[in-house]
Amino acid sequence: MALVRSLGALQRGGAAAPPLLQLQSSAATPLGSIAYSDIYRRQPEVRVVIEFLARNIAQLGLHLYELLGENDRRRDRNHPSIRLLNHPNWYTTRYRLTEQTVQDMAIYAHAFWIKVRKNGTLTALTPMSPARMAVAGDVYPVQYRYTREDNREIFFDPTEVIHFRHYDPVDPLRAVSPLEALKGIVAESRAAAMTRLAFWKNGAKLGGVISRPLQAGRWSVEARDRFRRQFDERYTGSGNAGRYPVLEEGMTFQPVVSTMVDAESVATQK
Repeated sequence: MALVRSLGALQRGGAAAPPLLQLQSSAATPLGSIAYSDIYRRQPEVRVVIEFLARNIAQLGLHLYELLGENDRRRDRNHPSIRLLNHPNWYTTRYRLTEQTVQDMAIYAHAFWIKVRKNGTLTALTPMSPARMAVAGDVYPVQYRYTREDNREIFFDPTEVIHFRHYDPVDPLRAVSPLEALKGIVAESRAAAMTRLAFWKNGAKLGGVISRPLQAGRWSVEARDRFRRQFDERYTGSGNAGRYPVLEEGMTFQPVVSTMVDAESVATQK
């Protein structure tokens, strides 16, 4: 509650807020415009790399040194800055603060720490989700807005926010996520996964064409639809996996399928 009150005390009142730049939407978006959070959730390769980086960087110690001269320094273990980094707040450890910061940077290209003060003294650092943060400004930020789960908005002055971000060649406030270049590959991978899922749900039956010889005579529309319906009921679906179709009247089955080699799927995934 003390933390909530501290954050609420920073909320601006009265003055009109400047236009805000939404850094990244947390909601699911259409195929081809996938949210960064969805890429992290659904792509095991991306998650393995990000968690590997976060864990290995988080286990490194954070040291602060006092310069004693041109070629000498002394480690300071009691400076307020290092004490705050080692104990950011009552529920976040230094390891977790570093881990979350690296993860946010790897996913969103942004990371935010909010300064929490008590009686004017900086007492805690609280990491905030980039998916819920928006920033107003052009060359430099002039205001930050955080949207809570209950849709309540909290505004912060730039002096109360520590903002880490990557580079963007167009907008200095909107960093380019490392995952941006993967969106097309992820969309293709998702489409391939859905195709494979449909294939296995169909009892691993290959698509194809059933042909009747000319000497079998003309096939009425009703007879053709009845055959197709009965064929689907008997030989398609996971419940009919492994069953062999029995064709009549000299019918033949010709598979029609795009192989993994034809689609260059293996090379693309590598």
